[in-house]
This record gives sequence, C-alpha cells and structure tokens, in this order.
Amino acid sequence: MLVSCTDRERSNPLDPKNLVTLGRPTGLNVISIQDTVFLNWDILKLNDLAGYQIYRRTGVDTGFVSHAFVSAPSNTFREFGLAFDVEYEYQISAGGDTFESLRSEVVKIIPGPTFTWVTEKRSQQVIKLTHDSRHLILRTERFSTIIDIEPNPITGELWVLDIFAGIESNLKKITPNGKIDDHFIPFDRPTDVSLDYNSNTIWVADPPQSTVTKLDSIGNILFTVHTFATPILVTTDQRNGNCWVADSQTNTASRILSDGSEVMKSGVQFDSIVSMEVNSVNGSVWLVGATKVVKIDENGDFLLEINSPLTSPEKLAINENSGDVWIINESPANLYKFSSSGEMLLDVAGPFTPADISVNKFNNNLLVSDVFGHTVYRLSSDGEIISFFKDLTFPDLIGVQNQGRTN
Repeated sequence: MLVSCTDRERSNPLDPKNLVTLGRPTGLNVISIQDTVFLNWDILKLNDLAGYQIYRRTGVDTGFVSHAFVSAPSNTFREFGLAFDVEYEYQISAGGDTFESLRSEVVKIIPGPTFTWVTEKRSQQVIKLTHDSRHLILRTERFSTIIDIEPNPITGELWVLDIFAGIESNLKKITPNGKIDDHFIPFDRPTDVSLDYNSNTIWVADPPQSTVTKLDSIGNILFTVHTFATPILVTTDQRNGNCWVADSQTNTASRILSDGSEVMKSGVQFDSIVSMEVNSVNGSVWLVGATKVVKIDENGDFLLEINSPLTSPEKLAINENSGDVWIINESPANLYKFSSSGEMLLDVAGPFTPADISVNKFNNNLLVSDVFGHTVYRLSSDGEIISFFKDLTFPDLIGVQNQGRTN
C-alpha cells in the first residue's frame, strides 16, 4: 500500500507530497556490460525501510512485473544472462513491513556485446557508452588534443593519439575500466593509427618523419617503413594484417605487408585523400578525396568512383556485413549510404551535423557524433534515429568496440 501522509513529515522522502522526491526512490541509473545489467539508486535512510522492490518489463510483458527484492541498506542490483538487443525496462519502489512507496521513474537498457567510445572536443575526455549508446559507463581525462582513437575488440582497450600543445605527441592506451596505461609512446607529429586486432599490434603514420611505424601491444617498435613522402592515414586489412597508407604529397595509396617486407603502390591517382578504410571481408579499400570517393581492390586496382551527389565528402564507415558504405558530406551536412557497387541507397538529412561515424557490426546500427548538437545518435541501417545520448559537450571522434569484452 502507499505511504500515508498523515503521520509522516513532508521531509520524509517517501511522502508523495515531498516536493523533491514526489514520494518515490530517486537517482535510478542503469548500465549494461555484455549480458549483465547493473542498477543503482540514491540511498534512503529510514528506520523502517526493509528494502527495494525491483520491477521489470520486456517486450513480451504487458506491464511491469515484480522481479527481485534488494534488502536495505544496499542500493545496487545486477542480473546476468540477459538477451542481446532486447530492451529491458526497470522501476523500483521502497518498502517496509507495512508500506510500499510509489515507483521510481523508468530506465531502459538494451544489452549487447559492444561499446561505443566517444571523445569530447572541449573537455578532451574519452567517454565509454553502453551497447545501446544511451548510458554512460565511464569518463577518462588527462588528454590534451585527441586526434584519433582505435578500439580493440579483442582486449577491450582503446588506443588514443594525443597531441600536447601542438608539439609533443603521445600514443596512450586506456584499459577497459578507463585507466590510462602509464606507458606513453612518444612520436614527432603522428596523424593516424590503425590496429591489427589479431596480432594486437598498431600502425602509426608520422608525416614529419615520412614514416609508418609498427608497434607491439606495449609500444615497442617492431619496424619502421621510410618509403613515403607524407603518410597521413593508415588502415589495416584484418584478414592478413597488411596496412594501407595514404600519402598526401603524392596523392597515392600504398600497401605494406604485415611484416614490412614489401610496399606496393596503387597505380590509381587520387585527389587530396582525407579518409580511408579497408573492408576486411574482401580487402577492398575505400578512399575519400576532396570531391569524390574511390574504391580499389586488394591489389590497388581501380573498381569504381562516386561523384554525385557528393560535394565535399569528409569521412566514411564500412558495414562489412553488407559491404555498404556510409559517407559524411560536409556541405551540405548530409549522410549518404552507398552499396558495394556504388549505388546510392540513402540520403539522410537528419537533425544533426555529423562529425564522425562508426558502424556497429553486431546490429548494423550507425553511430553518429554531432559536435554542435552535443549528441551521439544511433541510427538503424535504414537511416532512422533509434536513440541518442545528450549528456555531452562537444562529441567528436567516435568508435564502436565491436565484439566487446566482459569488463
């Protein structure tokens, strides 16, 4: 039954006429990690409080059902073995031997095997979001100017390329629980990094040194390739560990074998390469130029070119499940989706100005960071907005940690 107001003061948090709590538990928060959901809420300090009733609803339920009971003074709850990509809703109430409060506000979560990493442009923080990108897991600070991030789907770590005062550059590694690895790796002025997931190694493009360097998982140099003029972008073919390099001075793309023994330059000439990504299913490479997007095969041979309706393409993300490619067009600020054969499938002019995009390979969702809208959006493969996260200042770089770990 509901709390009686006659014998309880208005300062009682369970009084329905309490102007702060409205008579219900407050601060209910939810996150998920893999198939586990974690709830926590504000502690209530009442002598006659026995605990908290957990209510849950899924898509098969017509309403909320009593699910579990947590004895006071605990204010946390977790449950394991939940289905991926299924939405769970939770409420809680507080109760004693003779009363039960009104229920809290509802929180919703969709568990899954991935996470989303986002950088904030103003605060220079790195943020980790849940699989559904609706809830904050952690924030990590101690960065200066973040210019690239690379999630590792096998270890759960995140590599961060950070520049201090425009002079000193460091490659830092963040653990799955948000701690920065103390082993910083200094470079001159690198512009891009790319992970080889299978060997847990990382490629680094360093234009001032005209080099591409390969490091092991703790930052030791394995070898350095010196055959470039101004290497600005790197991307890894996860089938074999080979690295593709974009050179801004020669406007060419080259492939380095995983052991560094051979460099093969594509015969295709590009115009001012600004973004590049490998489809690790078939080895094809998509390159974004100033006015067009070009696709080459694993041997560097020309496959196709996309011009219209692109006016100023900026970044791209490949859905390796379908072969489709998403492209950010800077002006006007649109998202385009093309098939693997270059056919335009979607033109998405959403309520956002995309800064970066990343594909969730588990459910084919597209994650979009909107700097000026202070929001991260999650889009379906059809370009429809599914959900968003707004507790951000200026979200910039974004990367999905596919096949996420349990921590």
